[in-house]
Amino acid sequence: MFLADPKTNGGQLIQGADGELVPLWQPGFTQVQNWLSVQGAEIFLRTTSFYVNDRWTVNNKLSFNLGARYERHTADTTQAGIATPNSSAFVPRLGVTFDPQGDGQYVLQATYAHYAGKQSETQFAGNTNVGTPSRVTYLYNGPAGEGFDFAPGFNISNYSVLSGSFPIRNIFLDENLNTPVTKEWTLQAGTRLGARGEVKAIFTHRNVDNFIEDFITIDQGKTTVVENGRTFGTFDNVSVRNNEGGVREYQAVQLQSTYRLTDAWNINASYTLQLKNEGNVEGEAANQPGAYSIMGNQPEFYTAERNYPTGKFDDYQKHKVRIFSTYDLKLGGAGTVSLGVLYRYDSPLTYSLIAASVPITAAQRAKNPGYANIPNTQNLFFGARGAQFFAEQSLFDLALNYDIPVWKTVRPYFKAEVRNVFNDQPLIGFDTTITPNNAGPLDANGLATEFIKGPNFGTAQSNLHTPVPREIRAAVGFRF
Repeated sequence: MFLADPKTNGGQLIQGADGELVPLWQPGFTQVQNWLSVQGAEIFLRTTSFYVNDRWTVNNKLSFNLGARYERHTADTTQAGIATPNSSAFVPRLGVTFDPQGDGQYVLQATYAHYAGKQSETQFAGNTNVGTPSRVTYLYNGPAGEGFDFAPGFNISNYSVLSGSFPIRNIFLDENLNTPVTKEWTLQAGTRLGARGEVKAIFTHRNVDNFIEDFITIDQGKTTVVENGRTFGTFDNVSVRNNEGGVREYQAVQLQSTYRLTDAWNINASYTLQLKNEGNVEGEAANQPGAYSIMGNQPEFYTAERNYPTGKFDDYQKHKVRIFSTYDLKLGGAGTVSLGVLYRYDSPLTYSLIAASVPITAAQRAKNPGYANIPNTQNLFFGARGAQFFAEQSLFDLALNYDIPVWKTVRPYFKAEVRNVFNDQPLIGFDTTITPNNAGPLDANGLATEFIKGPNFGTAQSNLHTPVPREIRAAVGFRF
């Protein structure tokens, strides 16, 4: 499989006479991947669990909820000579409720719990050919060119081995590999507001331990791979194990309230204040629930500040407000009209200033202690993770429902909704493409410390970059 960038002009893709995109053959960038699958390879991942829970009421003021879950992870594979993980997890559930007056007027609660992650196939089967066939990646060293008729680009002799992954040869899983564990504790306090409402405050503290990470370090050695009499080259060994250096923390305060102003008029509100949602390991990507980070891979080439900094994650949102109210107008035999209004406020989401596919510099290459294959490119941060913000959004939605009884429980109805009533269109996302300014200052690794914004930086490039435009929906039907 050839990996070549398409030709562009001012950020716009260029098509050839045949209507297809024009590939660029760039020495030092263009790559070829050769996948070597093994037909019939299988692995069986098994999780055996046991759960116990009990609620203990001491008196009308104090009660406890006690529970625990035990999980045992095992695996078997059809491929001989492969060590499969064999581990376990014990996760407790503890809760206490205290009602100081014994009448429900004031209620205090606290919880403590662990949550074990899934035995992900992409990780626990990482040293087999099941779903992850062997791969050799080659780097193009021929002349520059473009188009599908550029013969040197398709000549494999113009490529040299860049990296390789042979799961059953150079990837090794820790036999005691454990799933990630989330540890959470909460404090809650609530009270009734007379006979018509209630309010509750919740503080949540959460962190994640035991991230699963792949490590490539010089002390793990190398493996020369020979398959069916063919030598593919020498590759660095990869170790997959739990990473104690990964950090992911979350802290938030939530306020929830409901109040019935009259028998027909009800109002509800919720507010979340995120105090922390940060770390140095995402642990996931789009459609990749178990994604490895660069942390632990050939650390001589990288620094935490430029390649995996600590900071806010892309789902960090300091303030989130929801206020909605409904009013029911009874018309007797003429039916019922229900009116509703919803106010939504979301403070800005974050983004990071990251330049993708930045070449490894000469200064970085000079630090190679003897790896068989050194990286070709990297993602480069300019500042802390999540240090930049998109725009906030403040939206109103309306709803109307009318139904009328006609016979027994049969009630025809009409429903109308208006979303984003005022059609507000803030940029809650936009293109964040940047490239290094190599003509400016450089750091100790020869990497640019300044960047150049892409031609579309700061502009919406998809429907997700603005709220849904004003939208009117209507429906009729029958309820029974």
